[in-house]
Amino acid sequence: MLVVSSVLDALKKWKIGGLTFSSSVSSKDLREFAHLFVSLDPTTKSIEDFRQELVNLAVAGIELKDSRLLNLKEDLPENRSSKAQHKVRSKTAYGKAADAVGSLTQSSRDGKALSFKQAKRAIQNIVDLMMQDESIMLGLTTLRCHDQYTHNHSVNVSLLSIALANRAGYPKIELADLGLAALFHDMGKSTIPLEVLNKPGEFTEDEWTMMRNHPTEGVLSLTQLRGITNLPARMAAASFEHHMNLDYSGYPKLKTPWKLSLTGRILTIADCYDAMTSSRVYRREPMSPSKVLNMMLSKSGKSFDVTLLKLFVNCVGIIPIGSLVVLDSDAFAVVLKPATDTTESERPVVKVITDAQGTPIDNGPELDLTEKDDAGEYRYSIIRLVDNTEHKFDTSRYFV
Repeated sequence: MLVVSSVLDALKKWKIGGLTFSSSVSSKDLREFAHLFVSLDPTTKSIEDFRQELVNLAVAGIELKDSRLLNLKEDLPENRSSKAQHKVRSKTAYGKAADAVGSLTQSSRDGKALSFKQAKRAIQNIVDLMMQDESIMLGLTTLRCHDQYTHNHSVNVSLLSIALANRAGYPKIELADLGLAALFHDMGKSTIPLEVLNKPGEFTEDEWTMMRNHPTEGVLSLTQLRGITNLPARMAAASFEHHMNLDYSGYPKLKTPWKLSLTGRILTIADCYDAMTSSRVYRREPMSPSKVLNMMLSKSGKSFDVTLLKLFVNCVGIIPIGSLVVLDSDAFAVVLKPATDTTESERPVVKVITDAQGTPIDNGPELDLTEKDDAGEYRYSIIRLVDNTEHKFDTSRYFV
């Protein structure tokens, strides 16, 4: 996301409104173009200068379109709707948080000194954006990429934890502390060899022991980091308790009495939900959000705190964000955010993505399923949920 954002910023500086690459373009042409793109200075050169350089180098098959001639003003960042701007800022914040996790995890593996400044800034930005529009931030947790699972999972758990803690009444400053703790709840995995973490097959008993030890190793790793002093209790709890479960049926197993912190109970819910709705190296097929929620509700009071789980359902919706549904018009739609009124929890806000025949449509309307007509009847209703994981349909494209 950060790379794409920087490319878009560069295009804007050049006033390039579009790029066309013909099928005849060669790898040499692409290399020459890339070199010019990063070496020429758009503050001293114009798009005409860029084109002339391409001609001088005999680069063919690449066309630069001038944004000033394309009537693209409404698509430029400063002229987008506030909602579109918010989505851009949210994606950037998500990318920066993921980048911070990657950098710190690698530094931990390499034994280098760490700086949490970037991560703190990213989380503070995420909290601000969450306060403005929770649904846009939570929509980003639908991004699923097993190759970047660790980074995505850490950010997703942080977002879900912040949203849940906000519902639980956390002050804003404490939301940032919790979000940072959640972001590094899996720091203990930095002590596990990559060949074990990325193993596609079944773990051996010794490998499972390593995996089950990562909460304890996480606390030890965090206390030894040179980039942090006076390890916050929330950060320690996030690492140590997130796999314990409410009834202590998880791990690590303890021989002395232990009282789970509120941080640990929040993290247990957020971690489980994201882990089970994601594809993993050793489990490429994730579960649909609705199935995961039903499974979690069946363990309410056992693995999960009853009150916190109810609040979590309010966050993601009884028909969770990212679910694929069929409306009574026979059109398919994706759930964008839960209903504002919890008494109408089965009537979320959705985005229509096909017509009645199942043909995909671009820029389908967003529908609030709580809306009624003049006769007092609901205009639209959901008639069934579709398991998007079973049909291998990725709904995350509608949140980015």
